[in-house]
Amino acid sequence: MALLTKSTFLKGHQCHKYIYLDKYYKKEKDPLTEEQRKKYEGGHIVGAMAQHLFRGGLDVSLISKSRDVLVVETKKLIEQGHTILYEATFEFNNILVMADIIIKDGDEWKIYEIKSSQKISATNRIDAALQYYVINGSGLPIKEFHLSCLNYPRLEVIEMKMEDIPTDLFQFEEVTSFCKEQLIDTEEKVKDLKTTLALPSIPNIPTGEHCNSPYTCEFIGFCNRPQEEINEGLFS
Repeated sequence: MALLTKSTFLKGHQCHKYIYLDKYYKKEKDPLTEEQRKKYEGGHIVGAMAQHLFRGGLDVSLISKSRDVLVVETKKLIEQGHTILYEATFEFNNILVMADIIIKDGDEWKIYEIKSSQKISATNRIDAALQYYVINGSGLPIKEFHLSCLNYPRLEVIEMKMEDIPTDLFQFEEVTSFCKEQLIDTEEKVKDLKTTLALPSIPNIPTGEHCNSPYTCEFIGFCNRPQEEINEGLFS
């Protein structure tokens, strides 16, 4: 089982306490709000639309629910000559990532990470840098890495029918150079987060602005409880 994923990496980048709680105390998560649920569902819809525009690929995630199996199957499909894969799964240095779309171009590959927002954020670029670090480290030669965002309002997009998707649904930003420049920094961040996860107890980090930046933490309710209640809940 991979120690980190891009999701946990980003949580740790936001707050070390966040990644620790997510690893060892998932039961303490705040209930999913309706707004969060709709956001997740919207993300899946936009992802399906991207696959529709980049047709002819195979969705690796449909093969198995086991991420370890998906890593092996991704490698097999690449060796068998498949040139377009969705949710291709890679592991390196005990980190697992799933690339939204990979397309072979000559002897190298183009990676596309699909976002359901209308602009690309600094966090999206950090996400891309981690994916590049893992995919490159796993041995896949990368020609280009692209981030994409929507050219249209998100709520308008998720109401579209597949047959009505415009060809300019996405705008793309190539971040290959950025990802290469971040390789050493990304590796240092990975080491730092692994050190955090090896701690014997929850890091003592008070709540603050970081709890909602860049995303709302899923453990705000837990962290805002009195320490006595937290201890009682953890050890009961």
